[in-house]
Amino acid sequence: MQQLLQKTKPVDQQLSSQRLASQQQGRECLSVIFTSLQYLVRQGLAVRGHGDGNLTQLLKLRAADIPELQQWLERKVDMTSHHVQNEILEMFCHSVVRNICGRILQADSFAVIVDGTQDISRK
Repeated sequence: MQQLLQKTKPVDQQLSSQRLASQQQGRECLSVIFTSLQYLVRQGLAVRGHGDGNLTQLLKLRAADIPELQQWLERKVDMTSHHVQNEILEMFCHSVVRNICGRILQADSFAVIVDGTQDISRK
């Protein structure tokens, strides 16, 4: 009995290690969600649609290979909601703008080319 008590970890250490494992699993699942959305955006594909959109279908496909993703998607916030998708897309947009601004600041000079078309009233 004494040996059994010595081998078990205190409750706070068990909870801490469980929380860390859960956080790591969440990071990995979020990474899959972000890369899935990034793939759709780079391919110029619609994210949402009638019923199950492309993102939902892609996540279902990837969850078939990643069981933790399936479990995580079932018990977490709906990652296919418009609000969540828009927030992730906004983060991607900010990243692109920061990248462009960084390149402009590093360059000695730059040019902006604007192309436009006139409507029937020639405006």
